Amino acid sequence: MTTTSGIIFVHCVSAALKPHVQWTCESALEEKLNIRWKPQPAREGTWCANIPWKGPAGTSTKVSSALYKLQNLWFEVTEHGTASTDSSWLMHTPSLGLFHIHTDRAGNFVLTEEHIKRAYEVAGNNPERLYQQFSLALGEAWDAELEPLRAAHDLSSVTVIPHFR
Repeated sequence: MTTTSGIIFVHCVSAALKPHVQWTCESALEEKLNIRWKPQPAREGTWCANIPWKGPAGTSTKVSSALYKLQNLWFEVTEHGTASTDSSWLMHTPSLGLFHIHTDRAGNFVLTEEHIKRAYEVAGNNPERLYQQFSLALGEAWDAELEPLRAAHDLSSVTVIPHFR
């Protein structure tokens, strides 16, 4: 069994759903968690957390599939690659559903030959449609919806040092 690690980014969840997220993650990871929740500045009354994990390769898919069943939850799950497995990135929003893509060592999304062939087949000779197919294959809609939550979440943990003249 190949062991790897990653992070579960819970970007936005209601207070009522926090225990369900915890139970779901604990069940999928098969371990007790101490999740440190912080207010999500981008959406008043909601919460966010980063949950590091270690486990067998494929755990990111297991966790994402379990979290997917919960409603009104914005999250991402990463999985680091190993000598025998690819890195993965999964993104979820309630309006778009679940998106999964492999990544390289630098975190860039990797389009396979099949992604590219499909984009060309669907687009035909229409360059605008080809652009739309690549946008879909790269998860740009998920990225756009999650970015304000990521940014606010990241800023909530930053200490601003005043500038003195």
